[in-house]
Amino acid sequence: MDRVQIQLYPSGSHPFDENDPINFTARITHWHLTTKPHAWRPPTDLIETEAAYIVRMEIAGMNVADFTINIASNLVTINGTRWESYPDCAFYQMEIPSGDFSSSVEIPTPIDEETIAAVYENGFLHITLPKAKIKQIKVN
Repeated sequence: MDRVQIQLYPSGSHPFDENDPINFTARITHWHLTTKPHAWRPPTDLIETEAAYIVRMEIAGMNVADFTINIASNLVTINGTRWESYPDCAFYQMEIPSGDFSSSVEIPTPIDEETIAAVYENGFLHITLPKAKIKQIKVN
């Protein structure tokens, strides 16, 4: 393990060394700023019923206009922005993500794109994607 630390951290210190509070704070801040993704991903489920697939996203504090739902082939992508409700405050603890988010879900079988429905209620976005009906072709 020491060999790996020397290779990763030539100074011999670890960025999360709690014995060095100044360097720890500076390093963790730098690490957060350089590794934080541009968009976060809300918890998203894909549920299959006999007649449809349902994409369920847990995303409280939104307005219907804050969502964009795109469907390309068998991929459903949900984008949006959850705005911070306390913009001019200092946070001592912040666990609820805000800002841009994105989530993509792959649908395993064809869907009927003409009858898709989306409802946002009680902090959950539900997208119902009815399964495509199987077409039988008569052979002459």
